[in-house]
Amino acid sequence: NSIKNSINFYKSLNENIICFDLTKDLLKIKNYEKFYLQDTYGGHLNEKGNKVVSDLIFKKLKKKKLL
Repeated sequence: NSIKNSINFYKSLNENIICFDLTKDLLKIKNYEKFYLQDTYGGHLNEKGNKVVSDLIFKKLKKKKLL
């Protein structure tokens, strides 16, 4: 499962690196696929997707008192 591999990868990173895995947050959003460009390669966010991701990062930075 690629999602499980992604989560395990981020968990294994050094504790000195701030890394926010947004996979679970995005999967909680109904129809999260609408935040991605419909291109050949996939995985690239569209304007709405970038807004959602930036809001999630902002909330996580505030929660960790990094802002």
